[in-house]
Order: sequence, then C-alpha cells, then structure tokens
Amino acid sequence: MNAHEPDWVSAAFGALFTLLGLIFITTRIRWERFDGAVLAWVGLIAIGLVIVGTTVRKLRIEK
Repeated sequence: MNAHEPDWVSAAFGALFTLLGLIFITTRIRWERFDGAVLAWVGLIAIGLVIVGTTVRKLRIEK
C-alpha cells in the first residue's frame, strides 16, 4: 500500500478482508448454532484486527 494514503483507507481494506475471511469461516458453522454470541465474537475479532493493523501501520511509518 502507498504510504501517502490515509490510515482509514488501509484500515478499511483490512476490515474488508478480515470480514470476508470471518464470513467464510462462520458459514462453515451450522446455521442453527449461529446465534448472537457468535456474531458478537466475530465483530470483536474484526474490530481488534483493524485496530492492530492501523497501529502497526502507524508505527512503521513513524520509525
């Protein structure tokens, strides 16, 4: 990725690929078991990965 783009652009790409991967994983779960708790964990994982990715990117740019 280009170093001149805003952080939210790379965060959005990271979120997109993370969500696509998590959706692929969760579709393997039987839909009878796919309840709110699983959805909440998937959301937390996605948010966490976006935050980590953005932080790592900022640290790489600053050094």
